[in-house]
Amino acid sequence: MPAFNLSKLYKKNLNTSRQAKPRALFLFSVAAFAVLLLASPCIVPAQASLPTANLYTSNLPLANQPVAETIGEHATAATEKIADAAQSVAQVAADTTTQTAEAAAAVAQHKFQQDPLFWTYVVGTIVALTCAFAFDLARPGSLARAGSRGVANIPAYIWFICAFVCLASMMLGTTAAVSLPLGFTKPYTDIRELALMSLFGFGFGLIVAIGLARLLAIAEPNSGFTIDSRSFVQGVLGTLLVFPIVGLVGILGALIHTRLGYSVNPISHQTLQVFHDNPNNVWAWVMIATAVLIVPILEEIIYRGLLQSMFLRVFNAPWIAILLTSIPFALMHSIGGTGMPWYAILSLFTFSIGLGIAFERTKRIGVPIIMHALFNAANVGFTMLMSK
Repeated sequence: MPAFNLSKLYKKNLNTSRQAKPRALFLFSVAAFAVLLLASPCIVPAQASLPTANLYTSNLPLANQPVAETIGEHATAATEKIADAAQSVAQVAADTTTQTAEAAAAVAQHKFQQDPLFWTYVVGTIVALTCAFAFDLARPGSLARAGSRGVANIPAYIWFICAFVCLASMMLGTTAAVSLPLGFTKPYTDIRELALMSLFGFGFGLIVAIGLARLLAIAEPNSGFTIDSRSFVQGVLGTLLVFPIVGLVGILGALIHTRLGYSVNPISHQTLQVFHDNPNNVWAWVMIATAVLIVPILEEIIYRGLLQSMFLRVFNAPWIAILLTSIPFALMHSIGGTGMPWYAILSLFTFSIGLGIAFERTKRIGVPIIMHALFNAANVGFTMLMSK
């Protein structure tokens, strides 16, 4: 028979009592709640007979019924009058808007009949800016999103030296034309002399520019000195977008010039003026061929391919490069006694911005070359129409 262990029995009873305490407390709480629930009518008997106050029933005193009906009738009548007045005001506003729109349309039609070219430029500018924004061509940050051309492999001073060499080659070609035994006589104002000087100068400069462009394209393959079949399509589309904007800027500038009391010459370029005065002279056509076929290639290599690349190398910001390049491009056409007015220079500055954007967006020098050639050809066409 095992021995009786008092300590183990005590520990066992202690553990059992500890487990039973929560159960006992729970049962005691339930019993106390039941007692209080049954005894509550005896504790507070008066509260059972208290009336319930309702603030939203007729127990509260209200206004007199006839007075309320009168107020309601007046309120309804006032609401109807306000609605009628609002409807009348809306009808008057609609009629006024219709009359204003009709008057504006009549004025626009009259203005268009007086100056259809101006309003064609206005509509074309709106369409061009809408397309440029919709297709992310010239929106803020569009050039950065398109990525930058590769100009880092060539130092900035090399780009500048190449541009200077091209310009010097033009001057050297012009000097060569005068020095050769071609029968030149000062002050070199004859059409044949002007045509030969233009052909020799731009022609020799073009040969040097193409050679330098080939070397730079080898040193920096991503610099943009390329031209392919896509360049022609993109150049035509770029011309359609830029031309109305440039035309509108020129017309607005000429209008301001007229309001200031000065006369406006519709032909603001020396070559176009020579062609306008001598449309049947073969040497005038030589000058036109040079302006349309040779000048765009040379000038775009110099200004877009070289100077714009130089500024892009220095500032690493396409917009700054485009704007800084457009300044010498526009001013260059006013030197040499050309007599180009300021509003024509402003148009060329605007045109140069369009050429710079096209170059940075497409990364093909062929695109601004096509745009420049078409722009010059369009001006020749306008001059031919004016000469007739």
